[in-house]
Amino acid sequence: MNNKKTYIFIGLAVVVAALVVYGVFALRPGGGTGGAARHAFVDRDMQKAVYLYFAVRGGGDLAAEERVVADPGDATGLARNIAEALVEGPRSGNLVRTIPEGTVCQGLYIRDNGIAYVDFSPAIKGNHPGGSRTELLTIYSIVNSLVLNVDAIEKVKILIAGQDADVLAGHIDLRFPFDADMRMVQ
Repeated sequence: MNNKKTYIFIGLAVVVAALVVYGVFALRPGGGTGGAARHAFVDRDMQKAVYLYFAVRGGGDLAAEERVVADPGDATGLARNIAEALVEGPRSGNLVRTIPEGTVCQGLYIRDNGIAYVDFSPAIKGNHPGGSRTELLTIYSIVNSLVLNVDAIEKVKILIAGQDADVLAGHIDLRFPFDADMRMVQ
């Protein structure tokens, strides 16, 4: 009878040890399934309040709209969710979109030097109404929303269809990364 209890005890100890080892590897960042299951879990459960900058209706300035976005626990994922929320447009009636309808955020990555590269579909250029002030509103809507909400981002470089672009809609030079600028914000 003692041998039977010993085998049961050893069996339970092996199961507990296996669960502990699984938990250590599966729950660490990027562990288990290459991070996919971890990010899916975090996306559903972790959120962050951020400030998105949109144009004021009838004015030539930006104003912040508080929004809650999914925070997957990494700067790139958070930045991508912010960019996608900007593309969706504002929820407040006194604000208007700064990114033209039909635009898609095709990608976003952050380099170690703090520069975020955000890639938009050609609609950001092709559907843009133009005008230097409107172009500035679009640029600083994107830049301020990313720099001021994501600690890892210091500057933003805007790409169109994965390529450098000289201008957005004919006026503002896009060849270099932008710093945040609050002079256009109410």
